[in-house]
Amino acid sequence: MAEEIKERIVYLREMLSQLDEKDREIHRLGDELKQFNVMVRALCDSLPIMIWAKDLDRNYLFANKLCCKFLLNTDTEEVIGKNDMFFADREREANPNIKPYHTFGETCDESDRLVIATRKMLNIVESGYIKGKPLTIEVKKIPFLINGGSFISIVGMAKDVTGMKRRRGDSIRSQL
Repeated sequence: MAEEIKERIVYLREMLSQLDEKDREIHRLGDELKQFNVMVRALCDSLPIMIWAKDLDRNYLFANKLCCKFLLNTDTEEVIGKNDMFFADREREANPNIKPYHTFGETCDESDRLVIATRKMLNIVESGYIKGKPLTIEVKKIPFLINGGSFISIVGMAKDVTGMKRRRGDSIRSQL
C-alpha cells in the first residue's frame, strides 16, 4: 500500500510538472498574441485610411483610430460590439438642430447587408454628412473568409474623397 501511494505521488508530481510547463507555454503564447495585437493596432492606426471589421450582425469587432475619430466620433474601445446606427443615432440626438448632421448610419448598414448577402467584395462611393458637413468616401468592403470559405466577418476600408469630388466638380463647371 505504501509503495502504491509513493507511485501515485510520483505520478502526480510529474503531472504537476507537465501542467506547469503547459501553463508557462500558454502565458508565453498569450504574451506573443498581445505583442502581435499591439503591432496590428499600431499599423492600422498609422495608415491614412479608415479600417474596420464587423461581425455578421454588423457590429464592430475592430476599427482604427481614424475611423473611430472621423466617422464615428468615438474611440477604439467603445466601438467594439456596437453598430453604425448606434453612433449615427447618438450623433443625431446630440445635435438635433443641425439637419442633416450624421447620415452614414443607414448607408453603411445597407452596404454591409449587401456584402453579407452576396459574399462579394463591394467597391462604392458613399456620400452623406458627418458633423453637419458633406462627406464623400470611397469604400471597399470585403467578406472575410477562413477555413475553406467560412464567412466570419466583413472587413472594410475607406478614404475621404470629398476634396477630389469638389475639385472634379469645379473642373467640370469650368469646362462648361
